[in-house]
Amino acid sequence: MKIWKQKETNIQTQELTRIAKQYNINAFEATLLINREIKEEDFMFFLEDSVNLLHNPFLLKNIDKFINRINKAIKNNENILIFGDKDADGITATIIMYETLKDFGLNVSYKIPSNGEFYGLSNELINTALEKKISLIITVDNGISSIEEINYANSKGIEIIITDHHLPGENFKTENIVINPHLKDDKYPFKEIAGCCVSFKACLALSMSFTDLYSKNLVFLFLEKTKNEIILHAIEINNYILKQYLRLNNKNDPLINSNKLEKFVQNKCIIIFNKEDQNELLNKHFAKSININTIDISENFIKKYPNFIKKTLTDLIQATKYFKYKEVEIKDKLYYIFYNVIFETNKNLLQKCLKRLSFVAIGTIADNMPIINENRIILKVGLKEIALRERMSINYLLKDANILTKPNITSADIAYKIAPILNSTGRLEKADIAINFLLTNDINQIENKFKEIKEINELRKYKEEKAWNSDSIASS
Repeated sequence: MKIWKQKETNIQTQELTRIAKQYNINAFEATLLINREIKEEDFMFFLEDSVNLLHNPFLLKNIDKFINRINKAIKNNENILIFGDKDADGITATIIMYETLKDFGLNVSYKIPSNGEFYGLSNELINTALEKKISLIITVDNGISSIEEINYANSKGIEIIITDHHLPGENFKTENIVINPHLKDDKYPFKEIAGCCVSFKACLALSMSFTDLYSKNLVFLFLEKTKNEIILHAIEINNYILKQYLRLNNKNDPLINSNKLEKFVQNKCIIIFNKEDQNELLNKHFAKSININTIDISENFIKKYPNFIKKTLTDLIQATKYFKYKEVEIKDKLYYIFYNVIFETNKNLLQKCLKRLSFVAIGTIADNMPIINENRIILKVGLKEIALRERMSINYLLKDANILTKPNITSADIAYKIAPILNSTGRLEKADIAINFLLTNDINQIENKFKEIKEINELRKYKEEKAWNSDSIASS
């Protein structure tokens, strides 16, 4: 019988009270966070479950190059091949990329190693792609270690986009587009994401690039009133990526301020939040001698959140959950607000992509990624999406696991009941069957493919049991 002992702690009552009050939690929850030695900067990932708190995909290095290349493929009606890995992470990464590119009308197919084929790209695969007039191969959950094969593809006129989460080698170098949080100089704030998550982030950024302001060179202005001065903050944003920051003070020489501002905003689209409040301060203190036309991004936001009528950007900053947990510089606050206003006001456009967080959750759990940082929010949102029972193929998996009617699907349910059956198809070189099963909405195909998957899983169990018994006999 286990005897549970309470962990000895020396929690100061004052500190406990501060944490409970600051984060609007009770004393038990505050004690739990402290006892688990959770850093205060990570409280958000334990206490929140909003998709808005996932990290900005435009922080990934080369994400704008990825978007540009896909837009070129759309314009030229190119044939694209997605090449994935055969485990559950690779399967889900493939589905996310495939469905997203299909959403935008691309000619896209996919390939997973099968029937004894090795992990990663091969010259044989590239030769086959050449015969099928493929001009672009996108790897998901692999590719970072296939430099020789990538060079071979390039020599044949095929471009490669690598989306991967594995570590690049010391001598890794390529002229091809690479999306990987482990790249040198990559600014993505969390590195331990699964391959399916890298695929999702690329697809989310691609989806957001179809919003109105993406292709414009922007300047986001914020006029901040303090007790003694008016401060102008300006950030330049190009393709939703933060480029540079300008700070001006109304106590400086007006002519110098005006010249600096005019140079900063030249040939750019100027955006603000709440034009009534901001334009008055702008024209009075900084733009007397220049003509600046502004776009108010608060208008669509207020349609969705009418409580913010007459509210200022300062009010929005104070109401933003993220800043309750994170101390950030003003330029990063503005960039965060900008991104989230665009994200929130375009959620209808992004809905298809966001629903694929169910696959991100499955792949993240199956690949044994650490359940920290944004992975926690991915699981919360993704598991809720699975619990909606909107994906017929996933429902078959839930039914087989006797959890179809369960109110809440847990990470343990995925880890022990769903992931093994998907991984079994890859282990027996039949991962394409799992992808076909998960992609289709045809009930007859779902039933037939699920029957095949069940047979594969039973064969996997039989082989594992046989191997276990052989090892047991050999060691006795």
